[in-house]
Amino acid sequence: MVESRLQGYRMIDRLVREWRTGENCFSKPNEAFFGYTEKGSVVGLGGINEEPYLPVPEYGRIRHLYVLKAWRGRGIGTEILGRIVEFGLQHYTVITLRTPSNASADAFYERNGFVRNSSLDTVTHVYGQSVASE
Repeated sequence: MVESRLQGYRMIDRLVREWRTGENCFSKPNEAFFGYTEKGSVVGLGGINEEPYLPVPEYGRIRHLYVLKAWRGRGIGTEILGRIVEFGLQHYTVITLRTPSNASADAFYERNGFVRNSSLDTVTHVYGQSVASE
């Protein structure tokens, strides 16, 4: 949590808070949470929920994807994202996400098949059919 906070990311704090309160445990139908471990320690994680900001049940949203800085560049984020997308496409037609304005995050998602979205305030990238036409 400390590392992500120092990098200006609040998502891990939010993940822990929501998990503890039961607000979001990735336990509803069509939701999943993935982790990547090395030598017994979690070095990356992320999940998918039903899209909470758009009233479209066919949309899933990637949440809290994060890899510890020392483990980046080894394909861990790509592997976790691939598992999330594979799971998500079994349940949703579109997968959305919102990332802070960050060139490396934009490039990461775009390398992995996501398209930049500027038509919705709550979504920066989409995978699947275009949400711009909704």
